[in-house]
Amino acid sequence: MYEMLQQRIRLVQNDVVRAWTFLHSDSHLNIPVSRLVLVTLALAVIAFPLRRATAGESVEERRARIRSMASDALQSLYKFQPGSQAIVEKAAGYAVFDNTGVHVVMPTTAKRMGLAVDTQSGKETFMKMKSEPGRAGSAVEDCRIVFVFEDRRALNRFLDSGWTGSDWHDTPGGLGSKGGEYEGAFRVDRDMWAYQIVERGLAFQLVLAGTSYYKEDKLNKQ
Repeated sequence: MYEMLQQRIRLVQNDVVRAWTFLHSDSHLNIPVSRLVLVTLALAVIAFPLRRATAGESVEERRARIRSMASDALQSLYKFQPGSQAIVEKAAGYAVFDNTGVHVVMPTTAKRMGLAVDTQSGKETFMKMKSEPGRAGSAVEDCRIVFVFEDRRALNRFLDSGWTGSDWHDTPGGLGSKGGEYEGAFRVDRDMWAYQIVERGLAFQLVLAGTSYYKEDKLNKQ
C-alpha cells in the first residue's frame, strides 16, 4: 500500500514538473502571470493526495504508517546492499526517514516523519525531519535515509539533541564508503553513518545540507 502511494506521488510529480517547465520556459506562449500561478497551485494541490488522505489519521494510524515506511526502506536497503543488514542488526540503533513527495514544483519548508529504533531494547522513537527552503529544496532527489549508530552514545546524542545537516557539506559523487563493512554508506558524524536510498538503488552522492532531525513529541506520548 505504501509503495503504491509513493509511486502515485512520483507520477504526479513528474506531470507537475513537466507542466511547470513547459508553461514557465516557453517564450512563445503569451500566458498571463496570474493564470500561470493558478495552474501551478492547482497542480501542486493535486500532487499532495497522501497529505490530504492522512490529515484525519489517529495517532496509532500514523505510527503504523511510519513503521511500514521504515520496514519498506530497510528491505530496499537490504536488497540494494545485502551486507547492510548485518550492520544494522549489530548497531546500537538506527533511524529511517522518508523524504519522498516533498520537492514538488517549488522548494518549500517541508516536514516528514521518521522512526529511530534502539536495536537492543527494541524501543521506538518517532522523529521528524525538516528541510529548509533554499538549502536542500532544489537539490534533494526523492529518497529515504537510513542512519546507523555504531554505539549507544551516538544513538543517545541523536535522540536527545537531534541532528542537523546544516554544517554538513554535501559530498561529491562517489565518495561513499567502498569496500569494508560500511560499503555504500557515508560517515556523517562520529560513530554515525548514513545510507541514502533512491528509486534506482543507493545514492551515488549524499545530500543532507539544510535538513534537521528531531523527536516528534506527539507520537511519542503513551
